[in-house]
Amino acid sequence: MPQLEKVPAANLRIADASGQSLDAISAGRQVQIISDVKNYWDRTQAFVYLVQVQDSDGFTAALGGISGILEAGQSFSPAVSWMPSKADAYDATAFLWESVDNPVALLPPVSTAITAS
Repeated sequence: MPQLEKVPAANLRIADASGQSLDAISAGRQVQIISDVKNYWDRTQAFVYLVQVQDSDGFTAALGGISGILEAGQSFSPAVSWMPSKADAYDATAFLWESVDNPVALLPPVSTAITAS
């Protein structure tokens, strides 16, 4: 299997602090940007999950991430917290790399549109 298909991401979504998906969000309210990943390798895989949020002007409103290790066959739903500062249309893009120092993509970036009122 090609490398980019070994740790796929799916279901990029916005959720509250308890992980419940949200259909609408408000400026000034903290949310989680979550994706589901699974390690299909037959070995452990280090990763860094990065999320970039851009506003309607293309300005980076947030950039955050976490790092960890996925065991062979393990599934995980990494989340990054974010609070929109104003009502606007945003785009969130999630990246899954081997590390910040070695930004080899483990999957193609995935994106979702977000509207904060």
